[in-house]
Amino acid sequence: MGKLEKREANFRQEVVEFQKAKEVFDEAQKKFESIKSNFYMKAEAFFKTKEDNETYYFDDEEFEQTGRSYSVTRVQKVNLQFHVSKLKKALGKEFSERVIHKSYSIIDMPGLISYLKECGVDPQVFKSFLNMEEKVDQKELDKLEELGEISKDQIEGCYTVKLQNPYFTVRSRVKEDE
Repeated sequence: MGKLEKREANFRQEVVEFQKAKEVFDEAQKKFESIKSNFYMKAEAFFKTKEDNETYYFDDEEFEQTGRSYSVTRVQKVNLQFHVSKLKKALGKEFSERVIHKSYSIIDMPGLISYLKECGVDPQVFKSFLNMEEKVDQKELDKLEELGEISKDQIEGCYTVKLQNPYFTVRSRVKEDE
């Protein structure tokens, strides 16, 4: 068997080994996704019945032998989508400038350059060459609320709450010998 044929035979063996491993992995992943889906459905139903629906702790039924305990946490992230114009009205100029950050981008640089060369710069014409984006600095907004400078009531109706799909984290730990 020549060098080239030996290399080809080795490669074929690698292909077969890779494909077998991929099939085992795909099957395990499919099984895991099924178990996960079932777990999420049951966990969601369980947490709906709990008054405090954030974390559930328990010890293994054989805790004396295993020393293993578990925690299951339900996590549901919240996105706030702010309505900038409403927020500006609610906060007033002073706080709006601290919380709302503007960014500009030039959308027609050659037009802007030729306009500026003409020299009689009219701000409204200048602004027509720009695209402005306003973003709310939520950390600064939270800070102002913590300091008592603004209230939650003040910004009520200035945002939309969007809940993301919940997910669950499961942790286990083994009690260390003392």
